[in-house]
Amino acid sequence: MSAPFPGMVDAIHTMRRSGLTLGLATSKPRSQALRMLDQIGLLHVFTAKGCASDDEKRGTKSEVVDDALSELAEQEIPTSGLVMVGDRIHDFEAATEHDLTSIAVTWGYGNASEWAHATSMVSTPEELLSVVLGDEAVFELTP
Repeated sequence: MSAPFPGMVDAIHTMRRSGLTLGLATSKPRSQALRMLDQIGLLHVFTAKGCASDDEKRGTKSEVVDDALSELAEQEIPTSGLVMVGDRIHDFEAATEHDLTSIAVTWGYGNASEWAHATSMVSTPEELLSVVLGDEAVFELTP
């Protein structure tokens, strides 16, 4: 019953078409997350899919980031220069723990005190694209 935030499906496709490797790190159970991605046509877009386990034995944000990073490493995709895009404090804490740059998206479920823990902050999917793909980039991405 979840719907993507307005503009994000297009933004995700734009990032992928630009040559970026995209990974998912969600605390949703794996079967639920994959079903949701499939329903909105994004399952094939993500190279790595870090998710909570269906049996609830793995579910912290740090664990699902580990899961996504492991999938990338197994595919011999470099994991340096990765960026975590999120909306909650758990995203930014996991990014810090894994030495990742983080971008807070203010249209999500977090609040200003949580977003303050991110490396940078954006207010629209278009602004996210500008930061990730454009001249305003605050980090170097490895496609």
